[in-house]
Amino acid sequence: MFEVCTRPLDDGMILDLSGSLGREGGEAILRAVQDQSELPRRLVLNFTRVGPISTVGLGGVLWAVRLVTRAGGRTAAYGLNDHFRKVCHVMGLTQYLRLCLDETTALE
Repeated sequence: MFEVCTRPLDDGMILDLSGSLGREGGEAILRAVQDQSELPRRLVLNFTRVGPISTVGLGGVLWAVRLVTRAGGRTAAYGLNDHFRKVCHVMGLTQYLRLCLDETTALE
């Protein structure tokens, strides 16, 4: 089971993610962004409690990130292990998503 918990920011939100990130997780992340009355100006994804990640799950992350960035917002993520940081680079996610080591850096 995959869970998405939302924490508000002044200009956006943090999504605390937990579980295995597959198709359902990717869809849950995208839904969490789309369900906002306005797209957030800033989106921070917390991957510290995420287990295995599939490319299908990362596809959902990519769509959520692209929605925010196309609307002029900023995105960041932290808590990804080294393997998935590399996968994000290969998939081109780092064009839209700033990868950080911790929440403090992601919020800067």
